[in-house]
Amino acid sequence: MQSQEDPLESHRIGCRMKMNVCGIHLGLTDNCNFGCEYCFCGKQRSANLNLDLGKRAVDLVAEHAAGPASITYFGGEPLLRYPLLKEITAYASRKQTSEVSFTFELVTNGSLLNEEVIKFLVDNRFSVLFSFDGVREAQDAHRRMRDGRSSHPMVLHNLRSILRSGLSVAVRPTVTPRNVAYLSQSVAFLLDLGAKQIGFDLAFECGWAKPDLRILKVQMQTVADIYVAKMLPDRQDIIIYAFHDALVSRMTGDLQPRCGGGKECFYIAPNGEIFFCCWFRGTDEKERFAKVGDLRTGFDFKKMEAINSAVDASVKRRFGCPECDYQNLCHKYCIAHNFLCTGDPFTAAPSVCAYEKIRIATALKTGRKLFDKGHPYMKNMMRDLLFG
Repeated sequence: MQSQEDPLESHRIGCRMKMNVCGIHLGLTDNCNFGCEYCFCGKQRSANLNLDLGKRAVDLVAEHAAGPASITYFGGEPLLRYPLLKEITAYASRKQTSEVSFTFELVTNGSLLNEEVIKFLVDNRFSVLFSFDGVREAQDAHRRMRDGRSSHPMVLHNLRSILRSGLSVAVRPTVTPRNVAYLSQSVAFLLDLGAKQIGFDLAFECGWAKPDLRILKVQMQTVADIYVAKMLPDRQDIIIYAFHDALVSRMTGDLQPRCGGGKECFYIAPNGEIFFCCWFRGTDEKERFAKVGDLRTGFDFKKMEAINSAVDASVKRRFGCPECDYQNLCHKYCIAHNFLCTGDPFTAAPSVCAYEKIRIATALKTGRKLFDKGHPYMKNMMRDLLFG
């Protein structure tokens, strides 16, 4: 729940925001063929996007974008609506001009990929975020089919296929107290499969206790050891985002910014409602807070301005966090994670804080190892960030 004094109330502003939309997450359906226990969308929604609303979403981006803009197809499982995905992609491709262009991304559990779908993704230059938790024990802990069967054999087969396609594929394991013990084993497994981008996320709202965090710390260090061992033969094409993002922040010396949700990026739900981001889909409470428009009526600029002003004010006070060595490097600015964990978008979640301290400390030690060994990855990153 929010605090008694509404943090938005003192920031009510009636003017229209200056917009420069760089991307949307477009929900094609709330439905899914998996029964993932940690799904933040919840089980209360079952809407499907129609073609008219899909076109309106593209038109909205085209109206407010200035240059390249991304359309990320989202669910549920978006490939349940594969024919609609193709139609919207074709429409967006026709809408491109010299001033506005589109790139496409798919977030998928991988179960419905086949040769036809992969060819379409290749032909339209998609990038893919593949949700897969790694070894069978990690995947089966939460990501089973709706009828309880293991999804691992089928999804693994499809992951191998798409990794051979030449597409840009990032694999995203979700880590919980129930599967955290398999994190390093899963990362090694994915690297051996040929995955080059791994961006594991924690389900912060899953009740992380101190023993779970101790396991996480050991697992993160083991992941770092695996990563260094893989990188040392002068490989530079592997990115583990948990480390990469912290090193980028350290090198630039900038305050870790809040994401562009609600300013540059938005989530459009299958019923046409517009939200700050996809993490606010699923319950009436979350949606009341973060709904900032509807495809039928456009943006609610007054509410967008109010939320953004409140978020910016919270960033300035660092969400009430005490001083610490990592305060400029951490991701405590996710109001969705805060909302899920504390009921207040402007109060930093304790589980996020604990993870960030582990992540950043491990990342800095890992970067130092690669730097001391003169690895080109660190040299090139420093060159690009500081002089590029």
